[in-house]
Amino acid sequence: MAKHSRTGHELGASETPWLVEIDGEFVAHYGKTRNDLLTKHRAARDGTPIENDPSAAMKAGNFFQDGALQWFNEEFDARIVEPSVGYKNEFCNMTASLDGVFEEDWTYQDFKIAEGNNWECKIPRYPHDPLDNMLWVIQCQAQMDCLDCELTVLAELARSDLIWRIAIIPRHEPTIKAIRDGVNEFWEKMEDDSDYPPQTSSEASRMIPGNSRPEPLDLTEDEAEHITREGRQHLIDSSENIITARRTKKSCDELIERESLLIKQIIGGAEKVILPDTTINFATREYKDQPAKTVPAKKGFVTRALMIKERKQ
Repeated sequence: MAKHSRTGHELGASETPWLVEIDGEFVAHYGKTRNDLLTKHRAARDGTPIENDPSAAMKAGNFFQDGALQWFNEEFDARIVEPSVGYKNEFCNMTASLDGVFEEDWTYQDFKIAEGNNWECKIPRYPHDPLDNMLWVIQCQAQMDCLDCELTVLAELARSDLIWRIAIIPRHEPTIKAIRDGVNEFWEKMEDDSDYPPQTSSEASRMIPGNSRPEPLDLTEDEAEHITREGRQHLIDSSENIITARRTKKSCDELIERESLLIKQIIGGAEKVILPDTTINFATREYKDQPAKTVPAKKGFVTRALMIKERKQ
């Protein structure tokens, strides 16, 4: 499927999930944040080549996409065509590259899908309910806003079982407003070269500068300068939570290691064991020799390291 949005000049509908709050917070999808999206578009705007090395899973999905449209039409007696152009949004700087648009009315169960509505196809490795993936749902809302239609047929075809799973997504105006607002804010930040607040701990380490206070900030007393009581209590609670979590993780890791060793010793050469409530796989995998690789160049950056230790009383 051709990509019609131009990185650095307009957002694609598939990028909008990064800009919309889900359950009250912005989500770092696939480890990427809103600031990563800004960095990508600024690099393209300034003429810096963008490295885009798709994974094997992404390549497989793209390879199957064209055949999936034909298969869906034949399997469900539909007439869907892939547009040869992108659809620009008239309310914000966004373009949708669509998998398909219904050329004729179509009926699925009790739903009547009118001509001109959107068809979005996903080809993941494993099946799940398409409506559980909020990235897909928000992308479909953005596509409907660009196409100016009322419904999206979200069709999932998992490569592991090749079974079609179909969800009907109606247009939802509050979500569309949130998308438009997010896109407009994004381009405002592109224009004035500002950033979003950090979303992840690693991002905060890079974005919050140090050395402004060379001396330790003494918060051992209830009353302290430069910080509120509430902020001080947050620091105390968060530090204790992290220390407790580390201890729990260490004990869990040790338990997993100990029990995994015991399981392997007991089942020996068996590659699969079926128990009343669980299945154990101990499959043999052969990894071929890999040639030495040159580590690609990476742009330098400044970051900060967070360390939390218990104080000896």
